[in-house]
Amino acid sequence: MNMKKLIMLYFFLAGGIAANTKNIDYTYLKMQSAPFEVDDDYLSKHDIVYFSPTQLEAEGFPMGNGDIGGMVWNHDNGIELQINKNDLWTKAQPEEYGMSLLKHAVRLKIDFGAPVFSWMHLEEFEGRLSLANAENTYRAVTGYSATTIRTWLAQDRNVWIVECENIPDPEMLGNHSVATVSLERLGSRSFTGWYGGWFAKNPSVGLGKMRAMADAREMILEETDGGLHFAVACRVVESSEEPETVNMRRAEWRTNKCKFTIMVSVATDREDKDPVNAAKKLLDEAEAKGVDELRREKDEWYRNFWSNSFVKLGDDYLENIYYLHRYLMSAGSRGEFPLAFNGGLWRWNRDVLNWGTPHHWNQQQEYWGLCAQNDWRLMKPYLDTYFKMIPFAEKLAKEYGAEHDALLITEAHNFNGVQWGKDKRYLRNNFTPASQIASLFWDYYEFTGDEEFLKERCLPASRAGLKDTLRELSLIHI
Repeated sequence: MNMKKLIMLYFFLAGGIAANTKNIDYTYLKMQSAPFEVDDDYLSKHDIVYFSPTQLEAEGFPMGNGDIGGMVWNHDNGIELQINKNDLWTKAQPEEYGMSLLKHAVRLKIDFGAPVFSWMHLEEFEGRLSLANAENTYRAVTGYSATTIRTWLAQDRNVWIVECENIPDPEMLGNHSVATVSLERLGSRSFTGWYGGWFAKNPSVGLGKMRAMADAREMILEETDGGLHFAVACRVVESSEEPETVNMRRAEWRTNKCKFTIMVSVATDREDKDPVNAAKKLLDEAEAKGVDELRREKDEWYRNFWSNSFVKLGDDYLENIYYLHRYLMSAGSRGEFPLAFNGGLWRWNRDVLNWGTPHHWNQQQEYWGLCAQNDWRLMKPYLDTYFKMIPFAEKLAKEYGAEHDALLITEAHNFNGVQWGKDKRYLRNNFTPASQIASLFWDYYEFTGDEEFLKERCLPASRAGLKDTLRELSLIHI
């Protein structure tokens, strides 16, 4: 194929891609290349389902709206969840080898005061994560009660909804049953470097500076340690009872209602200078909109999301991987920063991280294939974060002797630009991350045909090599 035909083919393909990417939102796309609709009953074959209670927190269900998320697991008397947020990266922590660490936000626990999910008392049980509408449900019948829990996240605001119903057997529990909703944050060491024994030995490291508060409408936890400032607010909607603080790190709300709804919000000072009031406002707005409307918006978002890509492979295991990966990226990659490679938003063990500051050899793998499966929108946190790191990459390249048009990003780095690995003997001579990042920038351009992105972001990230290649091919004027 001669150069003229190659150039014509390039513009034909690029134009076709660009035509199909004019709508950058998740609207209900009727794409010419894939005129299909994914039925709920097809996706349900890839749901995660338990027919007996789980024994470990790590066996819980991963939930998220792209910015906040967490694991949900059962215990004998109810459920517990650890809520995490995408931007809770600390500043460099001297006690933790100067690493930036992703902290958890809070733990929420619901205890019905009776063994509603105890295996030895069960008549019926099902725990299910529905991929189609991103909902987690628990249903159980015991000799004590019939219990249903339904939990999900709003898609346009950082609010987590938990709908609870526990109908006690009067002969077993009487006519009075009290459920306890607790909100707590117990920080911990990260245990990075656990495999080599080089982690913080002082158990007080990482505990944070938590302050628990309670008023007539909500429980509030506020954290101000490690360069972070965030607040979590929790409300039992339309409850006649009031919450109380247990200590500086825990608050509780007891309700005698058999059916109740919990709302939990998270806000940081990256979003609002007053996270406490911001978290309260999120709950006020969510309550005013109503659970039914929030669910409708969430269902619509996911209906549109699943319509963007579909595969039928004839192999359940491979399809499970494909659809679960799509679900996890939709649930975790819509915040400010890339989804953390080591646990994402679904860590459950307090602040244990095992690997600390981001490592790009691992980080990049979550974003492989997103464009090819038409989920290029979920690339935004990755692209934005590494584009902002260009000045830091240029500075480090000059430290290594480069004169111009060079980027150097160490394998281990903080998302704020600190090149953590530059002085580490086993990392300082790894020169590959910048080219890996440039490859994913180019991947995004190839699948979107976004020439503004190419000029403003892709080329600065790719630097001289890509410039020279494009000049030689004369595909675009730079």
